[in-house]
Amino acid sequence: MTLRVLLACSLWLAAVAPAGAMASASVGTAMRVGQVGTSDVLAVYRDKMVVIDPSSPDDWGVIPVQGMVHSALWLMERHILLVHLPAQKAMAVIDTRPGSVSRYRAIATYNAPEFSDTRLKFAVSGGRVYLARDRQAVLIFDPGSLLAKIGLYAVDFLPVVYSTATRTILSDRILALEEGQLTVEWTRPRPGEVAAPRYVRLPYRPTGMLSHREGSWLYLSARADDGTGRVLVLDTRSLEVVHEIPVPHAITSMAWLDDGRLCLLSAKESRFAILDVKTWDWTRVWTPKIPGTPIRLLSAAPPPTPEVAHDGVGFGEVYEP
Repeated sequence: MTLRVLLACSLWLAAVAPAGAMASASVGTAMRVGQVGTSDVLAVYRDKMVVIDPSSPDDWGVIPVQGMVHSALWLMERHILLVHLPAQKAMAVIDTRPGSVSRYRAIATYNAPEFSDTRLKFAVSGGRVYLARDRQAVLIFDPGSLLAKIGLYAVDFLPVVYSTATRTILSDRILALEEGQLTVEWTRPRPGEVAAPRYVRLPYRPTGMLSHREGSWLYLSARADDGTGRVLVLDTRSLEVVHEIPVPHAITSMAWLDDGRLCLLSAKESRFAILDVKTWDWTRVWTPKIPGTPIRLLSAAPPPTPEVAHDGVGFGEVYEP
């Protein structure tokens, strides 16, 4: 999935109140959770995160973090997934490296009372990741050392890391999904084009988006009037729908797998499906026997477009509810 970060110019940090006495960090043990394949499905449930091997759908394991994931950020260069867990007053660092003995384990967990704020968002500047709201950060994370500073810090930028389910930033345009409408805005308008958002006409109401790995296509989940779902493939150059795939249930979430296939979730039915976007064949449709109802998918796959680096940090998916 794509992500871009629009940052105000400079960053100024001034510690205004230390929180060391209130904060704690713990390092997880190096253990493997189950035997899973190379294109694993990561799903968020209300009380847990799970990883499923689509080649053997009954083979699944629980990623050992407590509570519901409120937001997540995947750092591709380090193959780590950052998850914010407000109910647990925590941020966890999850190892997603293929072949790692600690894959899908929380290799570090940071706790502080300030982390309970559901308005906190991830932001990035100077190769650092911030958990912040407005102009105040409560955590500064270094992806290189995997170390974090916890406190209250004044920051001279706005936390504008956008959800990849609602925004795709290409080299010359921004595609955004707001209130069931898809808009396009040219960042480098050509003669005759206006640098202002305009609506893209679609046959169904869009509910989510994913950019294709090559950047030429945009995959949209949509809802038909009868409640069924649709996958719409949009040509990002012509802004025309070039392919449509019917889905029997509403689509809650989509995510890319490592091998380039597309995974879809219909949460109400607890139904997972995997689509081969080269042949348009459904390679797997199943309802795993996992207690509870899934909320959405997460991705820890290679980034969908090539230009995904900012300030020395590479990004995959950002999820915000």
